[in-house]
Amino acid sequence: MPTFAIACISAFIIIICAMYYLRFSTHKHTAIFLFIIRSAAVLLLVSVFFEPVIKLYTLEHDRGKITIMLDVSKSMGLFRPDSLVKKMLAALSSPSNGASRKIPKVRVLCFGDSLRMAHEFSHFAFSDCQSYFPSSASKELPGSDNSIIIISDGNWSNPTLPDAFIQGNYCFYLPLDNFSPKSFLRAECISFQSQIKHDSACFASMAFHGFKKSNAPLEITASEGSKKLFAKVVKSDSGYFSDTSVIRFPPAGPGRHCYSIKIRETPDSLYWQMHFLCQVVPGAFKAYIYCAEPSMNKRFLSIALAGNTQWEICKATNGAKTDALFFLDWDDKARKEFLRIKPSGIAVFIGCLPKKNQSYITPDSFGIIALHPEDTLATSLARMNLPPPSQIAIYSPQSSDYLMINCITKNKKDKSRNYDSLPFLLTTNFDNRSALILTARDIWKMEFLPLSVTENETSSFLFNITEIARSRLCSGLNRDFFAYPANPEIYEGDSCMFELVLPPEIVQADALLSKSTINFSVSNNSGKLTDTTFIAQDFNASGIQMLRLRPFQAGTMIYKAILKTGGNNLVVIDTMIVGKNDLEFSIAGQNTSLLNQLAIPLDSTELKKIRAAAIGETFKKKQPGETLTFQIRQSWPVLALIILLFVIEWIVRKKIGLDQ
Repeated sequence: MPTFAIACISAFIIIICAMYYLRFSTHKHTAIFLFIIRSAAVLLLVSVFFEPVIKLYTLEHDRGKITIMLDVSKSMGLFRPDSLVKKMLAALSSPSNGASRKIPKVRVLCFGDSLRMAHEFSHFAFSDCQSYFPSSASKELPGSDNSIIIISDGNWSNPTLPDAFIQGNYCFYLPLDNFSPKSFLRAECISFQSQIKHDSACFASMAFHGFKKSNAPLEITASEGSKKLFAKVVKSDSGYFSDTSVIRFPPAGPGRHCYSIKIRETPDSLYWQMHFLCQVVPGAFKAYIYCAEPSMNKRFLSIALAGNTQWEICKATNGAKTDALFFLDWDDKARKEFLRIKPSGIAVFIGCLPKKNQSYITPDSFGIIALHPEDTLATSLARMNLPPPSQIAIYSPQSSDYLMINCITKNKKDKSRNYDSLPFLLTTNFDNRSALILTARDIWKMEFLPLSVTENETSSFLFNITEIARSRLCSGLNRDFFAYPANPEIYEGDSCMFELVLPPEIVQADALLSKSTINFSVSNNSGKLTDTTFIAQDFNASGIQMLRLRPFQAGTMIYKAILKTGGNNLVVIDTMIVGKNDLEFSIAGQNTSLLNQLAIPLDSTELKKIRAAAIGETFKKKQPGETLTFQIRQSWPVLALIILLFVIEWIVRKKIGLDQ
C-alpha cells in the first residue's frame, strides 16, 4: 500500500482518539496521557499490519580532501624523506584550533612499479625499481580533490608528462633536500663501424657519464679476445662527470672480429663493458653469372653488379675461383661451374633450382608476404609494387632452410584452387656451400618496371638481392667461434642474452651442423651456476645463434662456451659483471624543471593555506551523511508491546473512573 494511504489511515485513527479523550472536562492531564498511549498502540498496530520501511537521513559537514602522491622508488631513498613525509602528514591530519571535527581527509597514493593506496603511515619502503607516475586511466586517482601534493624526485620513467588528472586541482610538489648521491657509471656506444675494408682502421665513439666519490681516473681499454688493442686514461675529479672518447682499432685481416670495450674505475667499483662485431671485407667480391644463353635477365643482373663497387664481375676463364656464382639456368655445365665457388663463397639461384626436374607455375596475381615481423627487406620489396614474374619455381623447403619471404599467387585458369603461398626468397646450403634461392623467373621485368617509375638505385630489386648475397659472403669469411653478451649492461633480475657466432664451415654443411653441439656454462666463486648443452643451429641465416639464460645475482661471472664439431673443440672463455639494479640511483638530484611544469613548490606557508582551504571552504557545505534504514515487522516483542500499552490504558481508565 502507498505511504500516503498508510499516513491517512493513521491520522484518521489518531483524530478519533483525540476527539474521544478531549470530551472529558475533568482529569485533563490524565486524558492527554491516555490519548498518547492509545495513539502509540494504534500506530504500532497499523505498522505491524503494513510492515513499513523507515529511513532516517543525517546531514554532516563535508571534510576537505588532500591527496598525496608519494614516489616510493629507490631513488627517493637518496633524499631520506621519511621524517619529512611524517611531519607533513602529522601537520595535515592534526585538529584545527581544538575542533576535532575539522580535520581534512588525507589519503596517500604510492606510485613506482605500480599505483596502490597506503594504509599505514608509520613507515614507507622506498624499494620500487621503477618510477612510473600514474596516468588518468587509473581508477584510484583523485577526481575533484581540493589539493594534490606530489612528493617525488621527478626522475620518472614516463616518456610524456602525465598531467591529465591534475587539471582542475590545486597541485603542489614538495622540494627535497639532503640529497646524497651514489656512485654510478653509464656509457653508450654512439657509433661503431660494423663493416670496413681490410686495409682500414675501425673506429667506435663512446659517451659516458656518472658520479664518483674518488679522484681516481677512468680506464678505457679495447681488446680482441685476450689481445689489448687500445688503452686510455681519462682523468676526472670526484663528483659528476661526463665525457666522450673515440677508440681506434688497428687494421685487421678479412673476416669477423669480435671487439670488446671496457670502462673501469676501481675505488668506486664502477665497470662497464660491451661487445660488437666488425666485418672486415677484402675489397670487392668476385662474381660470375652463368646463363645457358644470352637473355635480358643476364643483362640486367650484370648492370646491377657493375653498378656496385663492392662487386667485380669475372670473365669465363676455366678454373678461376669466384666468391659468388649467379645461376640463371641449371644443367650439366652449370654443375661443373659450381666447382668454381670458393669454400666460403655462395651460390645464387635465380629462377632455377639445383635439380634436374623442375616444376613451375604461371601466376596471374602476385604479392609479397613477410615471414618475420622485423624483416625490413619484405617491406621494401612490397613498396616497389613488383609485377608478377612470368613463372615461379615450385620449391619444397627443407628443415635446414631459412625462409625469408613468401609470395602469394593465383592462377585464373585453375579455378579449383584459391591463392597459393609459395617460397619466394630463402637461404640454404647446397653441396657444402652457402646458397641463396630466388624462385622467380624473368627478373628483368621486376627490375625494369619499378626503376622506370622511381629511378632510385637503392630501391632496385636486384640491388637488394645482391646485397643479401654479399652479406652472406661477409658472414662466411671468419673461421672463429665467438660468444658474448648481447646487452652491454646486465643487472640482477634480468635474463641474460648471449650471441653465439658460428664458423661458416659449420653453417654451410648440413651434416656437420646437425652433429655440432655447444656446451655453455656460467660460474662464479661458489661454483657453476648453470651448465647446458644444445645443438648448434643457424636460425636466422646469419650464423648467429641466440641463447637466453635465467637471471643471476649481482657479481662477477665467468662464462665458457665450447663448440664441439667434427672432432674439434672451439672454446671461448670471458668474464661478465652482473650489476645491481641501480638505474634508479643514476640521478643528479630532484628534477625540478619537470615538476615545475605540473605543480607549485610547497613551503610551510603553502601547507597551512592548503589545510585552511580544505577545512574552511568545505566545512561550510553540508552533504548527506549516514542513512539509517529499518523495518517494523510482525514479531512477538511488538505484539507484547501493543498489548502492554492497551493494558496500561485500561488500568488507568479504571483507576480514575473514566468508564463510569
